[in-house]
Amino acid sequence: VIPAIDIRAGRCVRLLQGDYSQETVFADDPLEMAIKWIQQGAEYLHVVDLDGAREGSAVNMEVISKICSESKVRIQVGGGIRDYETAARYIDIGVSRVIMGTSAVDRIGELERILNALGDESLIVSVDSRDGLVALDGWTRGSQLTVEDVIGDMESIGVKRCMYTDILKDG
Repeated sequence: VIPAIDIRAGRCVRLLQGDYSQETVFADDPLEMAIKWIQQGAEYLHVVDLDGAREGSAVNMEVISKICSESKVRIQVGGGIRDYETAARYIDIGVSRVIMGTSAVDRIGELERILNALGDESLIVSVDSRDGLVALDGWTRGSQLTVEDVIGDMESIGVKRCMYTDILKDG
């Protein structure tokens, strides 16, 4: 089990099925939350920059950098990672793995660039679905892509790790 820390506006939150208007705040300080998880035995943390996911850039990189520097556990980060430069910056601050979602489907060239430059151990592709079809753009855009097809496509270009979320069971 890998504990998750979702960050929005600098706080730890949980969204109900990705709905930003249905937010529950769990803590005001993501670093304190990370320390609590580590004290309970976590060896890995899953951190999501919800602001970054929405805006398409690394909004909460500073707080994520603090989590990396203050903890000795491995950290995987998603949200707003659309290009090699952002992925490389996360790896540089101590993140073990970056997570690409929609951009892995929409920007195959960037995905391949990340794979080639950072290696397959540094990348996870997140595949989110509703009723078996892949949802994109923070679950706001449907598609006709099946989960199996997307994971197969990712595997064929060298992706070793995919993370799956059934939207209807999230939150």
